[in-house]
Amino acid sequence: SQGIVPEGEWDAFMATLRKPLPTTFRINGRGRFAADLRDRLQQDFFSQFNENMEVDGEPLEAPRPLPWYPDALGWHMAFSRAQLRKLPILKQVHELIIRENDAGAITRQEAVSMIPPLLLDVQAHHRVLDTCAAPGSKTAQILEMLHQGAGMPSGIVIANDADAQRCNLLTHQTKRMCSPALMVVNHDATQLPILRDFQQVCWPLPKQAYKFDRILCDVPCSGDGTLRKAPDIWRRWSEKNGNGLHPLQLRIALHSANLLKVGGRMVYSTCTFNPVEDEAVVAELLRKSESSLVLLDVSQELPQLQRVPGLSKWLITPLTCAVTCAQAHAKLCKSMFAEGDLSSLHLERCMRLLPHQGDTGGFFVAVLQKVAELPASAFTAAPKCAPAVPPPFFGAHLPLCLKIFMPPHALLQTPLYCGHAC
Repeated sequence: SQGIVPEGEWDAFMATLRKPLPTTFRINGRGRFAADLRDRLQQDFFSQFNENMEVDGEPLEAPRPLPWYPDALGWHMAFSRAQLRKLPILKQVHELIIRENDAGAITRQEAVSMIPPLLLDVQAHHRVLDTCAAPGSKTAQILEMLHQGAGMPSGIVIANDADAQRCNLLTHQTKRMCSPALMVVNHDATQLPILRDFQQVCWPLPKQAYKFDRILCDVPCSGDGTLRKAPDIWRRWSEKNGNGLHPLQLRIALHSANLLKVGGRMVYSTCTFNPVEDEAVVAELLRKSESSLVLLDVSQELPQLQRVPGLSKWLITPLTCAVTCAQAHAKLCKSMFAEGDLSSLHLERCMRLLPHQGDTGGFFVAVLQKVAELPASAFTAAPKCAPAVPPPFFGAHLPLCLKIFMPPHALLQTPLYCGHAC
């Protein structure tokens, strides 16, 4: 009913979700070293595969480059553990990947996870902020892009995560890069301080804020796009997961936009299909920015990447019958709803990656550009209580059980949504 999956593709979508996620990796770096390693993999290993290979009557898919990844440096392999044990060449490839990954020559990374750094378009002179960086595969990819020139880059990558233990994982993942242009930070992404720019030392202290050319907001999410590698989500999934994370995601995105330079680019991404965590966050961010942020049309970037456009209408998943009015008030925010005419926001410029279209996990990406400083009103706290009379869209999303057991006057006076963007 949400229209997330194109008509006629639902069966293929569900069938793919029930299959294990294939192994994908990218060859680190650029230039001659990366090309030599790619050519060696193709000549010594991948050339031994053909289309007619089988293991116990089961067809074997040959390793193939990701068609949208630059210079054929991203690869896809979809063989099972049983096939791995029975075919010597597969075992050799598997051992090679583990060895080269430990050496830092390649990085095992989910295919859709490689997309946000590519759309950031990082250059050697850029100041880059990764707000929710752990475990660090995207950070390492950004560092590679920063170092793609011949000399030492003048830019820097600040990789932040709110969890100290995950910061240790982030450090472990990125230390193979041996880059002096990396700083790892342990801080709440909604409260990252605005630094001061000391490039020109003077007294009194410079008042110019240190802002970033590129920001990646890969925010915490309910993660239903990772069902293929985390099948326990089938059992744990609940509509309250996305509803509960929406306010946090919006605060992270809004604060990150404030840290972005005018003219800079920010990528907002999640690994969920849920529009409450995807389009709803982007729409409210655009509304609060009052045209100081615009959604970029990146349909011509990575042209061979299969994607579907963002939604302009969505429904809020009905709450369970056991929910109380107080719980509903705490979980539903006005910004979650597709309120009014959203055509001017161009949410179709967002992209959603569906598992059955590229044999991947699920992912959502929106690329924004800052064209002016955000207005002060974007950070003004709104009142916590909703108006007495709910908006027109409210009744359609009220659970039927509450409509039956609550008198009409109570329906009009009970604010089941928060009247601000949380």
